[in-house]
Amino acid sequence: MARNTERLHLTLERIRKLQPPSGNQATYAFDDDPKQLCVRITPAGAKSFVYAGKLNGTPLRITIGSTNVWNLDDAREAARRLQTQIDKGIDPREVEREKTAAKAAAIAAKEAERTAAEDKKQYTLESLCNAYCDHLKTRGKADSARQAGSILKVHVFEAFPDIASLPASEIDSDHAATLIRKVIEQGKERTAGVLRSYLSAAFNAARKARFDAKLPSIFIAYGVKDNPAEIIATIAVKRGNRTLNAGELKSYMEALSENDLSDQALKLDLFSGGQRMAQLLRAKISDYDRDSKILRIWDGKGKRTAPREHLLPLGPIASSIVEKLILRANELERANAITEGRKPIRFATRVALTPPFKYSFGVA
Repeated sequence: MARNTERLHLTLERIRKLQPPSGNQATYAFDDDPKQLCVRITPAGAKSFVYAGKLNGTPLRITIGSTNVWNLDDAREAARRLQTQIDKGIDPREVEREKTAAKAAAIAAKEAERTAAEDKKQYTLESLCNAYCDHLKTRGKADSARQAGSILKVHVFEAFPDIASLPASEIDSDHAATLIRKVIEQGKERTAGVLRSYLSAAFNAARKARFDAKLPSIFIAYGVKDNPAEIIATIAVKRGNRTLNAGELKSYMEALSENDLSDQALKLDLFSGGQRMAQLLRAKISDYDRDSKILRIWDGKGKRTAPREHLLPLGPIASSIVEKLILRANELERANAITEGRKPIRFATRVALTPPFKYSFGVA
């Protein structure tokens, strides 16, 4: 502390009359009660109340506050409070640091609470389902993504908006059962089973994302620890045994024309053993071996990361249909090449069943 000190009974008037020191050091005017209170006057004229005492024999000075802000009585009370702490062996600086730390912790907790509330609004069940559909798309499962999006929209988002808007981390098995039960009660057991599968897959993705680097990191943010759909019993679907009799099959065949592209695809599907139409429509010219008359199709459904190859030996009728489709695809390619002013690509990776045909069945 500066050597320029004096002790007097402080009053507001005396404090007002205190003059700045002429040198570079601050001066101090000490009160008579409590003796640890003083007013510091800097060369610039700033005046502050200061506690000046000793802690374990070591001088201790703590600024209380500006005389423009603090009144004299409050400053005296603050000085007495500080002296009481020191008399008890308590370092007021540690007390202040603890208060500051506690205040910072309270602010951090409040911010964490606010962030958690925002996350709850953002990372809802609906958001998780949409994120899962996007994940299916990025894996090349566009058909599954469309089906999942449609089922989830109708039977979750629109049917139960209150549940759909809940945080995904707060969805429990009762919620999942409510969603699935309503579909069953509508007599749609197959759809209910599919809904259960998609819900389970979405929650599994969110649950495992922290430990599976192959899954998008967006799933981690949902904070899902359990799969609420997992406990829901799988829904057995009674497969029908209805088949076409000879007369019905004949009528079906007679209804298929030789020129309509859609009809030819239906006919090819029949004569290739009743394949999944979506897989058949993805066949390319390069997937057909003319010598062996084998058509290759790819099965991408399920959890597999790469589609499974299926080789279909075609009989005379099926192979003739494929030959016509290849001829048609090449004719379209030649026509397009002339229009675009380029050389035609022969047996390129063009789809033998062209987009107009695919779209007639709603297949992307």
